[in-house]
Amino acid sequence: LLTSSTYFIDVAGQVDNTAFHDLTVRGGKGAIRYSSTISPNAGQHEVENCSFIDFTEAAITDYKPDSPYWHIHHNTFFASDLTASMGIALAGYPDQSKIAYNDFRSVRIGIKLGRSGVGAIISDNSWAHYTATAVNYRVGIWIIPHTLNDQSARGLRIQRNRFSHEVFDPGDYRILYADEDSGSGSSFSTRTPQLAADSTGFIVEHVVTGNNISN
Repeated sequence: LLTSSTYFIDVAGQVDNTAFHDLTVRGGKGAIRYSSTISPNAGQHEVENCSFIDFTEAAITDYKPDSPYWHIHHNTFFASDLTASMGIALAGYPDQSKIAYNDFRSVRIGIKLGRSGVGAIISDNSWAHYTATAVNYRVGIWIIPHTLNDQSARGLRIQRNRFSHEVFDPGDYRILYADEDSGSGSSFSTRTPQLAADSTGFIVEHVVTGNNISN
């Protein structure tokens, strides 16, 4: 059980590889935070068969400008509240990352990808809310368009995910493309979408196919 102000793993420097398997992490701000905004990740990062419960910020977050080779599979996300919680937040290029077979049971934003989500696959995940929110909208998948057209994403696939109708509020979003609201938080894992204005960024050749969206 983590204290309210901590992460289970909190690293500000270079991280070459991650193997995080078969654990239950309860409480705290989240389980994994790589907070460097300079050093790229060089190796593979696996998070599998875990449960993240009662976290308040982001269960898994990486602030680096390159965030490739994340394999996040078969995990369950159940935040403590719906104020600002995120399941997965990857700020940099997530090339060759695959987020698959996860259950997002109660979280304000399930997946947040920066830089147009370049090269990532989001597949076979499920969303089923168990609590209603009268204050904040929720987002299943949030993609932030890239600021430069020549570097915007090619190859992002969002496929075969299930967005359930349970406790789905009218203001909720299954898939959202929007810029960040810079005044809504102090870091990538706390900033929420800018919905008051259209995005000024770019996306290229995104594929959204075979998803099950219940009414």
